[in-house]
Amino acid sequence: MLKRFQQITNSVVQFVNSLSGVNRKTLDAFVPRKMRTTLFEQAKYCTKTGLVVGPLGQISMRLSADKLLVTTSGTSFSRISDQDLILVSFTGEGGTTAEDSIQNLDWYRAVFQNKEAKAVLLCQPAAALSLASNPVELNTEWMQDAPGVIGQIGFAEQDQAGDHAFATSHQVILIKGKGMLSWGSSLEEAIGRAEVAERWCQVAINFSKLESE
Repeated sequence: MLKRFQQITNSVVQFVNSLSGVNRKTLDAFVPRKMRTTLFEQAKYCTKTGLVVGPLGQISMRLSADKLLVTTSGTSFSRISDQDLILVSFTGEGGTTAEDSIQNLDWYRAVFQNKEAKAVLLCQPAAALSLASNPVELNTEWMQDAPGVIGQIGFAEQDQAGDHAFATSHQVILIKGKGMLSWGSSLEEAIGRAEVAERWCQVAINFSKLESE
C-alpha cells in the first residue's frame, strides 16, 4: 500500500515538474532572462521610489503581435519573480483561465492598440491618486518641460480607461480610485513619464492650496 502511494506521489511530482519545465521554456522563448532581470529591477525601483504601493502595481509589456507579458494581480514588486509573470493573448482569442485572474487586462489591451506602446505601468503615487479623484487643471506654466516628457495626460473613470481611442491618445491617465496608468516605448520610458506626472500633480496640489488661502 505504501509502495503504491509512493509511486502515485512520484508520478504527480513528475507531472507537475514537466509542466513547470514547459512553462519555463515558453517564458524563456518569449522573454529572455536578461529582459526579465531588467523588468524585476525596474519593478523594485517603482516600490523604492513610492510609485507603487504594496501589491497594487502592475506591469504589462507587448512582446509580439499576439503576446503580452503581464504581472499577476497582487504581485509584490519588492519580491517579484518569474512566478509572477503571465503570458496572455493580445487579442483575447484563445484566452486561458489565468487571464481571468488578471485585473485591468482590458486597459492594457486598449493601450497596446497604439503600436508605439510597448510597456504599461499601473502605479499609485499619492498626488496622482488625489488628483484622479479631484481633478484640477495641470498648468503648463508650472512645469514647462513636463508635456514634452509626458505627452498627453488625461483623467478617466475606471470604465473609460479601457476605451481604445482615449487610452491610445493619452500617454498618462489618472484613473479615479485606481491611480496612474503610464505607457511608453519601453518600461523605462513609462516609469519616467509616471515620475514626471507625479511631480506635476504635486505642484498642482500645492498651487491649489496657495490659491485657496
